[in-house]
Amino acid sequence: MRSVLIFVATLSVLLVGPLVQAGDESIDSIYESVIDKKIDRCESQAVCVIHSQSSKLRSSGLRAYDMANFYRRNKDELVKAMVKQDVNASTCSIDYFLIKAYHDPRGRAGLFTEYIRR
Repeated sequence: MRSVLIFVATLSVLLVGPLVQAGDESIDSIYESVIDKKIDRCESQAVCVIHSQSSKLRSSGLRAYDMANFYRRNKDELVKAMVKQDVNASTCSIDYFLIKAYHDPRGRAGLFTEYIRR
């Protein structure tokens, strides 16, 4: 069980590299690609632990599956909100915005009106 968590954590660290921005790539496409990668990471985490015997790991897998569905369902609204709030094009800033949107009850309702700064 512990080795599964270490594997998932290592996989997440490897996949969350610095975002390289091409000269002609629009900010919308950068946001979309980071959201797509986030969805893939959440789904892979869910697949790894959803059938675990540990209830905590299963719970973590279900949460990751729920996050993937949230990001997929609200992708367009999330991109529009990030453009409107001029979120930095770094992977860390976008990831921070996405996590806050997922945990914010207003964000869960589709109302991305406020970017909570650190």
